[in-house]
Formats: sequence, structure tokens, C-alpha cells
Amino acid sequence: DTLGVAYNIGTLVGKMHAAGVVHGDLTTSNIMVTNPFQTSDINQETKQRWEADLVLIDFGLATSTNSTVIIDAPNGDASNNNKKPHKQQHNAEEKAVDLYVLERAFLSTHPESEPLVEEVLKGYREFFESMGCSDGSSKGTYGHVAKAILNRLEQVRLRGRKRECFG
Repeated sequence: DTLGVAYNIGTLVGKMHAAGVVHGDLTTSNIMVTNPFQTSDINQETKQRWEADLVLIDFGLATSTNSTVIIDAPNGDASNNNKKPHKQQHNAEEKAVDLYVLERAFLSTHPESEPLVEEVLKGYREFFESMGCSDGSSKGTYGHVAKAILNRLEQVRLRGRKRECFG
């Protein structure tokens, strides 16, 4: 079912972002279904069991966000030798832009796809919320990551709307 595919897209993007990768050109054209449903086999039982195997392609603009960077000393003195390496856990802005580009791709190429976008974001959020132990005992451990990214997505949307209005 279409909503299930959209949910799985959200989960797949969540896995990519959790691995520290930002796609850079995350559109529906860069998502492939490797096991398309065969319409000649249509029967309700088979259709309900089919689950799309999705693959992201074209990582030519991809970047890694989990890199070690050097940050300035707290007093801002660049000559200070107290600079320390800082492991960047996630870059909410870049990941939010990935989601925004995907959202715009859905809305501009697939009419009336708002429910699909909502399902993608639900799959994304729930992927992070479910990260932890396989028995679910640590459920929600990474929910704050998705929350930060989705909050940033709202800011990116506002900038996008402002750009549309004022050129």
C-alpha cells in the first residue's frame, strides 16, 4: 500500500541520517523500489503481504555529518591553544534540508501527496524513537534527535515560504 511505502521511505531516510549521511539531493527520483509489485498478481492477500524494498541512489552530493571538527575556545580567542576536538552527533540543519527537498519533490510531482509526506515524516520520527535495545527497553532514547531535526524542518519550511513570496 502507498502509505506503507511512504512510511518505509521515512524509515530508510532515518537510517541514513542516523548513520551520519546527508543525501544532498533527496528526491523521489533517487529512491528505487527493487521489488515492484506485479499488477498481474493482484489479489488482496498478496497485496497486503508485499512490502517494498527501497534503495537510495545518487549520492553524488552526499556529505557525512559525523566528523570530528575543531571548535574555538569558549572565549573566542583563536590563538588560544585550548581548542578541543568535538564529535558532532548530528547536524539538524542539513538533515532538515534533506527532508525539505524530499517534501518539495513529493508535493511538486505527486498531486495531493500531503498524506504521503506526513507518513514519511512519521516513519522518520518513529525510526529514531524506536532506536535502542531490540526488546524496546530503551525505546525513545534517540527521539530527541528526530525532534531536533523536525523542529529545524519547520524553520527550513518558513525560509522556503519566505523565498517563494519575496523571490
